[in-house]
Amino acid sequence: MTLALLGLLTLAPQSQELRQAVEKSLPYIEKKGVDWIANRKCASCHHVPFMIWSHREALDRGFAVDPKELDDWTRWAVEFSLNAKTEEGRRNGGGLDTMAQLILARPPKAEDKPYRELSDLILGMQKPQGYWPAGGQLPSQRRAPQESDETSTLWVLHAFRSLDPGGESWKESREKAAKWAGERRPGKSNESLALHLLTTRSDALLKELLARQKDDGGWSWLSGEASDALATGQNLYVLNRVGVKPDAEPVRRATQFLIRTQRDDGSWLVRSTKPKSKDVAISSYWGTAWAAIGLLRSLAK
Repeated sequence: MTLALLGLLTLAPQSQELRQAVEKSLPYIEKKGVDWIANRKCASCHHVPFMIWSHREALDRGFAVDPKELDDWTRWAVEFSLNAKTEEGRRNGGGLDTMAQLILARPPKAEDKPYRELSDLILGMQKPQGYWPAGGQLPSQRRAPQESDETSTLWVLHAFRSLDPGGESWKESREKAAKWAGERRPGKSNESLALHLLTTRSDALLKELLARQKDDGGWSWLSGEASDALATGQNLYVLNRVGVKPDAEPVRRATQFLIRTQRDDGSWLVRSTKPKSKDVAISSYWGTAWAAIGLLRSLAK
Protein backbone atom coordinates (compact mmCIF):
# COMPACT_ATOMS: atom_id res chain seq x y z
CA MET A 1 0.00 0.00 0.00
CA THR A 2 1.61 3.27 -1.07
CA LEU A 3 1.55 6.59 0.75
CA ALA A 4 -0.57 8.05 -2.02
CA LEU A 5 -3.13 5.25 -1.86
CA LEU A 6 -3.34 5.30 1.93
CA GLY A 7 -4.35 8.93 1.85
CA LEU A 8 -7.48 7.96 -0.10
CA LEU A 9 -8.72 5.32 2.37
CA THR A 10 -10.84 7.49 4.64
CA LEU A 11 -13.62 7.22 7.17
CA ALA A 12 -15.54 9.85 9.09
CA PRO A 13 -13.21 11.73 11.47
CA GLN A 14 -13.90 11.64 15.22
CA SER A 15 -12.82 15.24 15.84
CA GLN A 16 -14.94 15.93 18.92
CA GLU A 17 -13.77 12.83 20.77
CA LEU A 18 -10.17 13.55 19.84
CA ARG A 19 -10.40 17.12 21.11
CA GLN A 20 -11.93 15.98 24.38
CA ALA A 21 -9.14 13.43 24.91
CA VAL A 22 -6.49 16.09 24.25
CA GLU A 23 -8.19 18.60 26.54
CA LYS A 24 -8.25 15.96 29.28
CA SER A 25 -4.56 15.13 28.86
CA LEU A 26 -3.05 18.63 28.80
CA PRO A 27 -3.58 19.48 32.51
CA TYR A 28 -1.95 16.19 33.51
CA ILE A 29 1.03 16.84 31.22
CA GLU A 30 1.35 20.40 32.51
CA LYS A 31 1.16 19.50 36.20
CA LYS A 32 3.78 16.77 35.99
CA GLY A 33 6.03 18.89 33.76
CA VAL A 34 5.86 21.98 35.97
CA ASP A 35 6.45 19.81 39.05
CA TRP A 36 9.57 18.48 37.34
CA ILE A 37 10.87 22.02 36.78
CA ALA A 38 10.11 23.04 40.38
CA ASN A 39 11.42 19.93 42.12
CA ARG A 40 14.09 18.52 39.79
CA LYS A 41 15.14 21.85 38.29
CA CYS A 42 16.20 20.23 35.04
CA ALA A 43 14.94 19.79 31.50
CA SER A 44 14.88 16.04 30.97
CA CYS A 45 14.12 14.24 27.72
CA HIS A 46 11.07 12.62 29.31
CA HIS A 47 9.26 15.55 30.93
CA VAL A 48 9.88 19.25 30.21
CA PRO A 49 10.52 19.12 26.43
CA PHE A 50 7.47 16.88 26.01
CA MET A 51 5.32 19.31 28.01
CA ILE A 52 6.48 22.13 25.73
CA TRP A 53 6.10 20.08 22.55
CA SER A 54 2.57 18.84 23.32
CA HIS A 55 1.35 22.28 24.38
CA ARG A 56 2.94 23.93 21.34
CA GLU A 57 1.07 21.48 19.08
CA ALA A 58 -2.13 22.16 21.04
CA LEU A 59 -1.77 25.95 20.77
CA ASP A 60 -1.17 25.60 17.04
CA ARG A 61 -4.52 23.79 16.74
CA GLY A 62 -6.60 26.26 18.71
CA PHE A 63 -6.62 24.70 22.18
CA ALA A 64 -6.74 26.89 25.30
CA VAL A 65 -3.03 27.15 26.04
CA ASP A 66 -1.53 30.25 27.67
CA PRO A 67 1.07 31.50 25.13
CA LYS A 68 3.03 33.46 27.74
CA GLU A 69 3.27 30.48 30.06
CA LEU A 70 4.37 28.29 27.17
CA ASP A 71 7.01 30.84 26.17
CA ASP A 72 8.23 30.96 29.78
CA TRP A 73 8.62 27.18 29.90
CA THR A 74 10.41 27.22 26.54
CA ARG A 75 12.79 30.02 27.53
CA TRP A 76 13.60 28.30 30.83
CA ALA A 77 14.25 24.93 29.18
CA VAL A 78 16.45 26.33 26.40
CA GLU A 79 18.49 28.40 28.87
CA PHE A 80 18.86 25.36 31.12
CA SER A 81 20.12 23.26 28.21
CA LEU A 82 22.54 25.90 26.99
CA ASN A 83 24.06 26.18 30.49
CA ALA A 84 23.95 22.50 31.51
CA LYS A 85 27.37 20.96 32.19
CA THR A 86 28.85 17.63 33.18
CA GLU A 87 30.57 17.19 36.56
CA GLU A 88 33.82 17.92 34.71
CA GLY A 89 32.46 21.28 33.54
CA ARG A 90 31.84 20.35 29.91
CA ARG A 91 28.65 21.68 28.31
CA ASN A 92 26.31 18.82 27.43
CA GLY A 93 23.05 20.59 26.62
CA GLY A 94 21.15 18.61 29.23
CA GLY A 95 21.36 15.54 27.02
CA LEU A 96 21.21 14.79 23.30
CA ASP A 97 17.54 13.83 23.13
CA THR A 98 16.53 16.80 25.29
CA MET A 99 18.14 19.19 22.80
CA ALA A 100 16.60 17.45 19.78
CA GLN A 101 13.14 17.63 21.37
CA LEU A 102 13.55 21.31 22.22
CA ILE A 103 14.43 22.00 18.58
CA LEU A 104 11.35 20.11 17.42
CA ALA A 105 9.17 21.94 19.98
CA ARG A 106 10.43 25.45 19.21
CA PRO A 107 7.98 28.29 18.45
CA PRO A 108 7.20 28.97 14.77
CA LYS A 109 8.99 32.35 14.82
CA ALA A 110 11.65 31.49 17.38
CA GLU A 111 14.92 33.39 17.47
CA ASP A 112 17.50 31.30 15.59
CA LYS A 113 20.52 31.92 17.82
CA PRO A 114 19.76 29.69 20.86
CA TYR A 115 18.61 26.81 18.66
CA ARG A 116 21.71 27.09 16.50
CA GLU A 117 23.76 26.95 19.70
CA LEU A 118 21.95 23.75 20.63
CA SER A 119 22.64 22.33 17.17
CA ASP A 120 26.35 23.21 17.56
CA LEU A 121 26.44 21.32 20.86
CA ILE A 122 24.80 18.35 19.15
CA LEU A 123 27.35 18.46 16.32
CA GLY A 124 30.13 18.20 18.88
CA MET A 125 28.66 14.96 20.26
CA GLN A 126 28.65 13.06 16.96
CA LYS A 127 30.92 10.02 16.79
CA PRO A 128 33.41 9.61 13.91
CA GLN A 129 31.30 6.73 12.54
CA GLY A 130 28.42 9.17 12.05
CA TYR A 131 26.02 8.30 14.88
CA TRP A 132 25.08 10.02 18.11
CA PRO A 133 25.18 7.87 21.27
CA ALA A 134 21.99 7.66 23.32
CA GLY A 135 22.33 9.16 26.77
CA GLY A 136 20.71 9.09 30.19
CA GLN A 137 18.56 6.05 30.83
CA LEU A 138 17.95 5.25 27.15
CA PRO A 139 20.80 2.70 26.78
CA SER A 140 19.29 0.67 29.66
CA GLN A 141 15.94 0.13 27.94
CA ARG A 142 14.61 -3.26 26.85
CA ARG A 143 16.36 -3.20 23.49
CA ALA A 144 19.94 -3.42 22.24
CA PRO A 145 22.05 -0.35 23.16
CA GLN A 146 22.90 0.12 19.48
CA GLU A 147 19.18 0.42 18.72
CA SER A 148 18.96 3.26 21.23
CA ASP A 149 21.94 4.93 19.52
CA GLU A 150 20.12 4.48 16.21
CA THR A 151 16.87 6.05 17.41
CA SER A 152 18.69 8.98 19.03
CA THR A 153 20.58 9.55 15.77
CA LEU A 154 17.38 9.49 13.73
CA TRP A 155 15.68 11.96 16.11
CA VAL A 156 18.66 14.30 15.69
CA LEU A 157 18.39 14.04 11.91
CA HIS A 158 14.68 14.83 12.14
CA ALA A 159 15.36 17.84 14.39
CA PHE A 160 18.11 19.11 12.09
CA ARG A 161 15.84 18.77 9.09
CA SER A 162 13.26 20.97 10.81
CA LEU A 163 15.84 23.56 11.85
CA ASP A 164 18.09 23.49 8.76
CA PRO A 165 20.97 25.23 10.54
CA GLY A 166 22.99 25.41 7.33
CA GLY A 167 26.76 25.51 6.95
CA GLU A 168 29.21 22.96 5.61
CA SER A 169 29.80 21.27 8.98
CA TRP A 170 26.07 20.68 9.42
CA LYS A 171 25.77 19.27 5.89
CA GLU A 172 28.68 16.89 6.39
CA SER A 173 27.35 15.81 9.78
CA ARG A 174 23.91 15.06 8.41
CA GLU A 175 25.26 13.12 5.42
CA LYS A 176 27.52 11.02 7.64
CA ALA A 177 24.65 10.25 10.03
CA ALA A 178 22.25 9.42 7.19
CA LYS A 179 24.81 7.02 5.71
CA TRP A 180 25.31 5.30 9.09
CA ALA A 181 21.56 4.97 9.68
CA GLY A 182 20.91 3.87 6.11
CA GLU A 183 23.14 0.83 6.61
CA ARG A 184 20.84 -0.44 9.35
CA ARG A 185 17.46 -2.12 9.40
CA PRO A 186 14.73 -1.31 11.94
CA GLY A 187 15.14 -3.16 15.22
CA LYS A 188 12.71 -4.64 17.75
CA SER A 189 11.18 -1.39 18.94
CA ASN A 190 8.34 0.41 17.24
CA GLU A 191 10.33 3.65 17.55
CA SER A 192 13.11 2.24 15.38
CA LEU A 193 10.74 1.28 12.56
CA ALA A 194 8.76 4.52 12.82
CA LEU A 195 11.90 6.66 12.62
CA HIS A 196 13.29 4.75 9.65
CA LEU A 197 9.96 5.41 7.92
CA LEU A 198 10.06 9.09 8.90
CA THR A 199 13.59 9.37 7.49
CA THR A 200 13.17 7.42 4.25
CA ARG A 201 9.44 7.82 3.41
CA SER A 202 9.66 4.22 2.19
CA ASP A 203 6.43 2.52 1.03
CA ALA A 204 7.87 -0.83 2.16
CA LEU A 205 8.45 0.48 5.69
CA LEU A 206 4.98 2.04 5.75
CA LYS A 207 3.52 -1.34 4.84
CA GLU A 208 5.56 -2.96 7.64
CA LEU A 209 4.42 -0.36 10.17
CA LEU A 210 0.76 -0.82 9.24
CA ALA A 211 1.13 -4.59 9.43
CA ARG A 212 2.22 -4.22 13.06
CA GLN A 213 -1.02 -2.44 13.99
CA LYS A 214 -2.95 -4.70 16.33
CA ASP A 215 -6.61 -5.66 16.23
CA ASP A 216 -7.39 -3.13 18.98
CA GLY A 217 -5.99 -0.32 16.79
CA GLY A 218 -2.82 0.30 18.76
CA TRP A 219 0.87 -0.49 18.42
CA SER A 220 3.32 -1.79 21.02
CA TRP A 221 6.60 -0.15 22.06
CA LEU A 222 8.37 -3.47 21.68
CA SER A 223 7.40 -6.09 19.10
CA GLY A 224 5.25 -8.87 20.54
CA GLU A 225 3.86 -6.90 23.49
CA ALA A 226 0.43 -5.37 24.11
CA SER A 227 -0.61 -2.08 22.52
CA ASP A 228 0.37 1.06 24.40
CA ALA A 229 -0.05 4.83 24.13
CA LEU A 230 3.67 5.54 23.66
CA ALA A 231 4.02 3.56 20.42
CA THR A 232 0.55 4.47 19.17
CA GLY A 233 1.10 8.20 19.70
CA GLN A 234 4.51 8.06 18.04
CA ASN A 235 3.07 6.29 15.03
CA LEU A 236 0.24 8.80 14.65
CA TYR A 237 2.85 11.57 14.63
CA VAL A 238 4.98 9.77 12.06
CA LEU A 239 2.02 8.85 9.84
CA ASN A 240 1.03 12.51 9.80
CA ARG A 241 4.56 13.62 8.95
CA VAL A 242 4.80 11.21 6.00
CA GLY A 243 1.53 12.47 4.53
CA VAL A 244 -1.14 10.03 5.74
CA LYS A 245 -4.50 11.80 6.02
CA PRO A 246 -6.03 12.37 9.48
CA ASP A 247 -9.16 10.43 8.46
CA ALA A 248 -7.34 7.39 7.02
CA GLU A 249 -8.63 4.13 8.49
CA PRO A 250 -5.42 3.15 10.36
CA VAL A 251 -5.36 6.62 11.94
CA ARG A 252 -9.00 6.39 12.95
CA ARG A 253 -8.47 2.97 14.54
CA ALA A 254 -5.41 4.21 16.45
CA THR A 255 -7.14 7.32 17.77
CA GLN A 256 -10.07 5.22 18.94
CA PHE A 257 -7.65 2.95 20.82
CA LEU A 258 -6.24 5.99 22.61
CA ILE A 259 -9.67 7.40 23.42
CA ARG A 260 -10.78 4.05 24.88
CA THR A 261 -7.69 3.54 27.02
CA GLN A 262 -7.25 7.03 28.49
CA ARG A 263 -7.49 7.10 32.28
CA ASP A 264 -9.76 9.40 34.31
CA ASP A 265 -6.87 11.73 35.21
CA GLY A 266 -6.08 12.30 31.53
CA SER A 267 -3.05 10.02 31.37
CA TRP A 268 -2.28 6.66 29.78
CA LEU A 269 -0.64 3.79 31.63
CA VAL A 270 2.44 2.47 29.82
CA ARG A 271 4.67 -0.40 30.88
CA SER A 272 8.24 0.57 31.81
CA THR A 273 10.72 0.54 28.96
CA LYS A 274 13.35 -0.79 31.37
CA PRO A 275 13.82 -4.49 32.10
CA LYS A 276 12.20 -5.73 35.33
CA SER A 277 11.29 -2.19 36.42
CA LYS A 278 7.90 -1.69 38.04
CA ASP A 279 8.19 2.11 38.05
CA VAL A 280 5.88 3.31 35.26
CA ALA A 281 5.93 7.03 36.09
CA ILE A 282 8.33 8.05 33.32
CA SER A 283 7.07 5.60 30.69
CA SER A 284 3.47 6.67 31.38
CA TYR A 285 4.41 10.35 31.08
CA TRP A 286 6.19 9.64 27.81
CA GLY A 287 3.15 7.72 26.62
CA THR A 288 0.70 10.42 27.67
CA ALA A 289 2.68 13.16 25.92
CA TRP A 290 3.03 11.04 22.77
CA ALA A 291 -0.67 10.18 22.84
CA ALA A 292 -1.55 13.89 23.03
CA ILE A 293 0.85 14.77 20.21
CA GLY A 294 -0.44 11.90 18.08
CA LEU A 295 -4.07 12.87 18.64
CA LEU A 296 -3.28 16.51 17.85
CA ARG A 297 -1.58 15.46 14.62
CA SER A 298 -4.72 13.46 13.77
CA LEU A 299 -6.86 16.60 13.87
CA ALA A 300 -7.16 18.59 10.69
CA LYS A 301 -5.86 22.14 11.15
